[in-house]
Amino acid sequence: PKTLGRINILYVFFFTWFGCSSLHLLDLAREEREREEREMRLITHNMLSCNIKGVTNGFPLKIESVKVIEKEVDFNPDFLRHMFAKIEWKALVEGARSMGYAELPEDSPDASVLESVDETFLRKLHHALLELHLEEGALVCPETGRKFPVNKGIPNMLLHEDEV
Repeated sequence: PKTLGRINILYVFFFTWFGCSSLHLLDLAREEREREEREMRLITHNMLSCNIKGVTNGFPLKIESVKVIEKEVDFNPDFLRHMFAKIEWKALVEGARSMGYAELPEDSPDASVLESVDETFLRKLHHALLELHLEEGALVCPETGRKFPVNKGIPNMLLHEDEV
């Protein structure tokens, strides 16, 4: 049988006990997995830019958030240390603030903070990069003002014919 992803044993017990079919349970697991995969995180935002023809300043996209959700993700400090050098800090801070999270420092911290025994900074970075999800809103090109809608966590970055 296929794995059930994040649906835990209590859900399995509940649905089995109250007579829900296993097909219904698998459908719920599939829907949960698909929802997790489509949520737009700030780690993704930090890599997106506006690709409209002629645009020279398409990064970072501004975030207009309508609905932001927080979803717990396993903490992995090694992953964060590896990703830190690849992150455009100012874009991350602006994105996090536009989604209602103001716990990151304005200026990029020194790399030594990544090796600190105190994981406070890494946990804040983890929360901003991986646990904040833009569910509804828009990403806005800083040069043209063109809005790319985000619906159900999926950014629609398709260009119109005249923008290619």
